Amino acid sequence: MQGSDDLHEWVGLHLEGDSRAFEAIYDLTIGQVYQLVYFLNGGNRAEVDDIVQEVYTGLFRFISSYDRSRAFDKWLNGIVVRQVSAHRRRTWKFTRLIEKAKRFESEEVTDFSSSVDDRVSNEQLLNHINQLPFKLKSVIILHYLNDYSHTEVAAVLDIPLGTVKSRLNAGLGKLRKKQLRGQPVLGRLGEKHGH
Repeated sequence: MQGSDDLHEWVGLHLEGDSRAFEAIYDLTIGQVYQLVYFLNGGNRAEVDDIVQEVYTGLFRFISSYDRSRAFDKWLNGIVVRQVSAHRRRTWKFTRLIEKAKRFESEEVTDFSSSVDDRVSNEQLLNHINQLPFKLKSVIILHYLNDYSHTEVAAVLDIPLGTVKSRLNAGLGKLRKKQLRGQPVLGRLGEKHGH
């Protein structure tokens, strides 16, 4: 997250009772939180604002339990993943909207590790990832979109390292099946799996 030193300072000030600190924390984290919610929730803009509000409500309630020895951005991303998951359980009917998403024909998928704009423009890949079960989608998005290592994904999701690897394999396997059916999906995404 941007301004990580500033962020840690503001978190410390908030924990010490500074009334201005939470607004500064929000300002320093909103971009990353919004992006992660957007991708985890399948790009459904109608729900993103609600989930982001739930994330910051949860953050305000639970920040006192934050362990300062941990990376704050990873801890916050754990809250994001849990809030998205909880929101999806409460509003299951909306998850079917992804199946109605417009599909773009593309012969080649852009590099998934390039800029955010390139990722957003790659609608076909995102549509296929969004059709994965949430457990598989969350590890793929954290690993490939956020460039987290396997260990970092395990920490954010609070799951064993072996589970991260097996979910990545399962998710990529499902994407490869779509590719074998003549739907170009993986591009260089599969190549990064060797990390």
